[in-house]
Amino acid sequence: MFYFLEKFVSITSSRIRDFRGFSQKSFDKEGNYNF
Repeated sequence: MFYFLEKFVSITSSRIRDFRGFSQKSFDKEGNYNF
């Protein structure tokens, strides 16, 4: 699952023209990302 998520994020985020990264506020204390 982690491999799929890593590939998905790297491929889709590189294709978004205005992508500026992920907000630090979206991560919790354990490093989980909430969207």
